[in-house]
Amino acid sequence: MSLRIAITGTGAIADLHADELEKIRGVELCACCDVSNSKARDFALRHKIKNFYLNAEDMLDREKPDAIIIAVPPHAQLNACLLAIEHKVHILCERPLTNNSRDAAKLARLASESELINLVSYETRGIPEVHKAANLVKAGRLGKVMHIEASYLQSWLSTQTLGNWKTSESLLWRMTQKFGGHGVIDDLGLTLLDCVSFIAGDINKIEACKRSFRKDVPGNRLGDTQLDASDSALIMAEMKGGALGSFHLSRWATGEVNSLRLRVYGDKGGLSLKIKDGEATLRICTGPDRQNGLWSEIECPQVPNIWRSFLNAIRKDDTTLEPNFASAYNIHKLLTNTKKELD
Repeated sequence: MSLRIAITGTGAIADLHADELEKIRGVELCACCDVSNSKARDFALRHKIKNFYLNAEDMLDREKPDAIIIAVPPHAQLNACLLAIEHKVHILCERPLTNNSRDAAKLARLASESELINLVSYETRGIPEVHKAANLVKAGRLGKVMHIEASYLQSWLSTQTLGNWKTSESLLWRMTQKFGGHGVIDDLGLTLLDCVSFIAGDINKIEACKRSFRKDVPGNRLGDTQLDASDSALIMAEMKGGALGSFHLSRWATGEVNSLRLRVYGDKGGLSLKIKDGEATLRICTGPDRQNGLWSEIECPQVPNIWRSFLNAIRKDDTTLEPNFASAYNIHKLLTNTKKELD
């Protein structure tokens, strides 16, 4: 029997979700929803979805799907998730889960009480090299982790690699605190922190500094949109195991379309992970190679991507799937005091 999946929000990221779900047997995209009638209609036509709606509650009432993909901007995700929980529908939500830890805590509690499958779309969790790196660290191949260096870099403010930010709705909302929160920290930062903690262990505390650089528009605003969300940030972290970490985030990284890098250094070896424009590589330096600084590339077995993991968990009623709302809340909580200092 097919699982019936609905999608709310029909922007560019929703197309990615729909494209991936269309590759999986036993899945029916039964409906989509957007506040724009034309966007909802066009999305439905592109993906051969029978029904489209302007109101998510109407969609859930009438379609009664097994699960919903929530692909709306972060400021709208709280209400969308609450609605899905009320209708007892499994949830795959885009990241960041919310713009603050208070709302993330509320969703984590309600999702746990509902016993629904809930997953946050931290895309690195579906990459084989990420899982292999985590397994190698847990197996002790690096010894005691001492230092971590990581970055998540994009270039869409200095280029048009993802389109023109001045005319693209999906980019412009990320540039204002009203909708995009703390900008690059909430967007790229949460993804990077989730990846670091999954591979290298829990983070104890962080300190951060951020910058919102002036853009080449009058008054640093476009229409009603004040361009005040952060573009670049530096984060210093202390891991629970005692290691130190330094993390770099930027949307001004010319030459880096979409690039995540992570190096984990231990007293017995090092790991180097690189995910550039969707392609991942993993290298290790350990054993006798440490003395000469020689790195070897590692073959990594396939793992289910986030969509297959989500659907498998629904079929097995496996509520332990991560990164769920609870693990997302733990990352948000790390940022709470830091954000107060940044405000």
